Amino acid sequence: MFGQCPYINDVVKPCTSYVKGGFCSRPDLFRCLEYIKVHEPAISFSAIKDFTQCHRKYWYAWGQGIELIEKSRALRLGSMADQILSCLHDSRNVGLNPTPEEQYTKMINAEIEKTIDPEDSDSVGDLDLWKMKALFDGYIELDRHTLKGITQHEFRWNEVEYPKLHGYIDLTLREDKFGDEFKYTNNPDWYSERWNMNDQLSAYFIGMPDLEQFRVICLVPPALKMKKNETITKFYARMREDVIQRSITAYFITTTFWRSEFDLEAYKRKAKMVSEEIMHYIVQDPIKLADPFYQNLSACYSPYECDFIHICRSGVMPENLYKKRLPR
Repeated sequence: MFGQCPYINDVVKPCTSYVKGGFCSRPDLFRCLEYIKVHEPAISFSAIKDFTQCHRKYWYAWGQGIELIEKSRALRLGSMADQILSCLHDSRNVGLNPTPEEQYTKMINAEIEKTIDPEDSDSVGDLDLWKMKALFDGYIELDRHTLKGITQHEFRWNEVEYPKLHGYIDLTLREDKFGDEFKYTNNPDWYSERWNMNDQLSAYFIGMPDLEQFRVICLVPPALKMKKNETITKFYARMREDVIQRSITAYFITTTFWRSEFDLEAYKRKAKMVSEEIMHYIVQDPIKLADPFYQNLSACYSPYECDFIHICRSGVMPENLYKKRLPR
């Protein structure tokens, strides 16, 4: 029997802490437990990935909605690249003033400016941002940005006897028959392997039944290094020229996958099993909810350091490191 949420206050139905969409306004909860009881957890590829990696990680991220205040450098750069690509490729931005290209230029220049020390005449700013600028300026010069579609395309899939599947696709094209997933990465080989992309693309193909083909496009920042006595202007120009000259082989690595390559029924079964396990854990103890969601200590530093390592090691949530995220 599912125990009632220990915090429920039904003076106002369904609860004074309830937020539309199945969320909770309490600082220690993100999802509404009573909503999950009735509707089962709506899950995504990311939630399934977190749960299979570490159950406690899933609970912190998706049950309590905890996230780092200061994200890792790689995530910050990846998020910025996502913003730029969404701006450039969204068909809904065509005809805007300023243009998407002008918006991008303003954005990247502003980010670089923030990193320049005005009191240091030798300060040139963050070189990783200059590399991003060189990459995307080359991207625009090569007209790769002219492909337009729906960016951050939201999908919701629901089939009898299976959990609801929810997610966002970077770019969909041609009446949702084709999709693109962008990766800003120094390791394009990893994303070129179907095995490594199996779960993510399976979720996308299931979520959008009309999708026939999916391209994974890796955008690789320049690995060139600044030469001695080289100005930032010359370094930027050299990187940009290299991007243009070696665009396909080194900087914009594209791998195409087809629906027929993936065992979608197997992923549906996996999603169902994960959903049932989550429900089972919530049933165990609705007061000490983190306890049933046990830790996988072998995943704390593999493949990278877990965002929640500080909570697990200390047993408390440092308020200077974490915050509760807002429902999307």
